Amino acid sequence: MTDRNRVAVVGAGRTPFSKIGHHLAEYTALDLGVHAVEGALQKTGIDPDLVDQLTFGIVGVDARVPHLAREINLQSSLPDSVRSMTITDNCITGLSAIEAVGDSIAAGRTRVGVAGGVESMSNPSALWSRRATSKFAALRSAKGLSRLRTAAGLRPADFRPQLPGVTEPSTGLSMGEHTEITVKEWEISRVEQDEIALASHLHAAAATADGTLAAEIFPIDGVDRDTMVRPTTSMEALARLAPVFDRTDAGTLTAGNSSPLTDGAAAVVLMSEAEAEARGIEPLAFIHGMEFTSISPDDGVLMGP
Repeated sequence: MTDRNRVAVVGAGRTPFSKIGHHLAEYTALDLGVHAVEGALQKTGIDPDLVDQLTFGIVGVDARVPHLAREINLQSSLPDSVRSMTITDNCITGLSAIEAVGDSIAAGRTRVGVAGGVESMSNPSALWSRRATSKFAALRSAKGLSRLRTAAGLRPADFRPQLPGVTEPSTGLSMGEHTEITVKEWEISRVEQDEIALASHLHAAAATADGTLAAEIFPIDGVDRDTMVRPTTSMEALARLAPVFDRTDAGTLTAGNSSPLTDGAAAVVLMSEAEAEARGIEPLAFIHGMEFTSISPDDGVLMGP
């Protein structure tokens, strides 16, 4: 990477974030991704025709839109010639999207790129059980009496869709259950967790009131703020909540000190330092490098990010 190809962060935009099933529930991941890209471009004033690359990430992949980034490209103001790539990398998906675009800029293949991530937890892909899937597949190709026999083999349970879970396939435990293991090993008390949660809500409320968060949000249908912020919560209110993931007296994680399942999307605009200089854009920061590693789930799943 030459100095002229240093990766500059020039701006970003995002949707508001909303709890699952609420304000953004009618918007798909594709809708939210397009909105975030348009917000990032408008907030930075970047001409869409300058963008060479779009990398967008999602964890809850919609089987109906497997190449999400390309569809975001086609439904946004970006030119059709943009190289689009969809990635999924669990909790660090957004960072990995930035890495992909940044590497292309550093290598001189891209001048201007957009990286982002989205989740629409309100709109997951519904799946059939393995048994039902095989039956439906056989029904599709069967003919005559064979088709009738196959259909007769279907049971009411086969028509019950299965929603994607939040458990880790390698361990069978949810993130909340893994966190309970971690806080017990590290001896992090319920009070400490509630204090952090309270501070988070109060800081977010203050940043909403003074316009700090509004500056990065691209409103959608009149929603111009994160809707899960609770400015009136207190240590007393948090203490009254029951544990969710370990319901014994040893449990410490509650609905008040845990991250909610959320709908939303965000995008960041990157470009080479030379491109920024040529266009009179003052970078917010430069990406000097990234380093990734992996660990065994036995070492604590949530230590991975």
